[in-house]
Amino acid sequence: MIQLVRVRRRAFTVTELLVVVGVIALLVGILVPALSGAFKTGIMAKSQNKLRQISSWMHLYSTENRDFIVPSQFDYTFPGCPTCHRGKVRGVNDDSAMVGPINTGTWTDILWSLNDVGTLPQLADGTSIARYRVDSPDAGFYAVATDYDENPFRSYAPNSHNAGSDLPRPFGTGPAEIGQPGYFAANDFFNADLDSPTFNPTPGSKDGFWTNAQILAPERSMYAVDSFVGETIDDSADPFYAQSGQYGLGGTCEVDFRYANDMCLMLFLDGHNEPQNRWIDIVELQGAPGASNRGRGVRISGLTTR
Repeated sequence: MIQLVRVRRRAFTVTELLVVVGVIALLVGILVPALSGAFKTGIMAKSQNKLRQISSWMHLYSTENRDFIVPSQFDYTFPGCPTCHRGKVRGVNDDSAMVGPINTGTWTDILWSLNDVGTLPQLADGTSIARYRVDSPDAGFYAVATDYDENPFRSYAPNSHNAGSDLPRPFGTGPAEIGQPGYFAANDFFNADLDSPTFNPTPGSKDGFWTNAQILAPERSMYAVDSFVGETIDDSADPFYAQSGQYGLGGTCEVDFRYANDMCLMLFLDGHNEPQNRWIDIVELQGAPGASNRGRGVRISGLTTR
């Protein structure tokens, strides 16, 4: 006679289930921030690679142009002849959709045109945005190519703040590009556009053009920084007032701390780039004028020359 043995299975109690759920929730709470931080760190590393490429193009420009540093802004029209243009930078036949005037632009237009970089996307009807062969992608470009993220002059991290309806710089046409690939903004100390409101040639420069030989400490002289205001940033104290929560115009911060741990990236004239965590104001970043205190050793305005 076969005797059946009944095996009694013990089920989880409600308390045990709650403990398991609690442990899982705790692990998720630990892992998600860590994974998010690792993702943001990876984004910063990819953005740093872009800055390294920018630096190599800047070096090539200087080599081919008597050691001049790439200007943050430029005007390639001949004085007294607004219809005469030098070169092909922003020199196009159909400029109806162009943001800003013809033959006047920024450092990104120069490097984009001279190096023939980037693969132009196709529009919905299959046509390319041909005019952008001589004009770095701008607000007009992103209006029809919103998912294009291969612009070598923008970070992989997006603009995290809304800069206002009259931006991005330098042409003031808006709208602000929050959520789109973040700007690397060049230091307008290197502005060589005589008609620009911010043009203020420093004694020793040639109409705003500087040579590398004139810069005393290139390893501390900032050329570009993460920003949400456009392709240039003023070389004054106001845009670098970075106290927590202070963003926008009117004397508040224009630097975008868009990476993990509240970091931004800076590109220096010697070719290296490095992350900087949030500072309070330009004195903490650069040091007080005329004082032995050099802050973090970063030079923004009034770059020391030889």
